[in-house]
Amino acid sequence: MGWEIGPRETVGQLVLEIWLHEIQTDAAQRAASGWIGDALYVFTADERPFAVRIDWVSATEANEFIEIAGTALQRDRDQHRLNCRACGLEVWSGPTGVITIRPDGESSTLLLVTPSTNHAAQLIEAVR
Repeated sequence: MGWEIGPRETVGQLVLEIWLHEIQTDAAQRAASGWIGDALYVFTADERPFAVRIDWVSATEANEFIEIAGTALQRDRDQHRLNCRACGLEVWSGPTGVITIRPDGESSTLLLVTPSTNHAAQLIEAVR
């Protein structure tokens, strides 16, 4: 694939909350409230795929974020849920590419924005 991980950055709790507000959810503050840290990985490629590993106070907080973010994506008219049984991921497709949100350990989540579902599976392995 030829991707390399660029410098690691941080997204932050406020940015997560703003993102959730932008995709029309009334529970954005609650979803972001258990945030304790994150790591943003931007890959060097024309498509500029990225992954964010988010750490939460507890598994309950991590699952709440996944649920609220999923609901918000379903409400967004620009996003379309894809059936990706082969890759084992819950994914949405829209103008920014493919968005995937999944558990990553007991109290972490992984949010990916990639050009395709195949890229999402490869990025999951790259950030481990």
